[in-house]
Amino acid sequence: QWNFNENGEIIHGAAEHNYKDGVCSDCGDVQSKTVTYAYDSANACYYVTGVSSQTETELYIRSTYNDGTNGEHEVKYVKWGAFQGNTTITKVVLPSSITDLYGNVFFGCTQLTYVSMTGITTLNASNGEISGGRWGDNNFRDCVNLTMVIVSNNFSSNCGQFGAGTVPETPALDFYVY
Repeated sequence: QWNFNENGEIIHGAAEHNYKDGVCSDCGDVQSKTVTYAYDSANACYYVTGVSSQTETELYIRSTYNDGTNGEHEVKYVKWGAFQGNTTITKVVLPSSITDLYGNVFFGCTQLTYVSMTGITTLNASNGEISGGRWGDNNFRDCVNLTMVIVSNNFSSNCGQFGAGTVPETPALDFYVY
């Protein structure tokens, strides 16, 4: 596909995409094709349920989604255990529309090195009970290669998120505030 301006001049060709929040603004191509989404009718939003295969190493989550039935809505959270045990993922970029991780999201993603989660402000425990599908903690447990996490300037947590059963010899997790 080629895009032209009002004068007929080429402004974009098929050789490159202009991705914003996981979707090319020029042609609509989805950057991460294996991410799966589901509709939450109670909250009129979508959420991330996981990946359909473990082939992609970098995941760019969309800020909005349209399943063709429920219309276009924001993607607001990542469900409990969505990527748990995935040993392929190395990088995940969550849009600012995602404001919650429901617990165990990346538990055991041993190759994960980079996460951007600028919409997350609070990760709190749920007193040991899953409430409405939400647990709250252990989102990054056993992510032993995680080195960079980008968080909101309002980020806080009152529970274990980054612990590991086996600690690397030289821990090197850096937090950056967006």
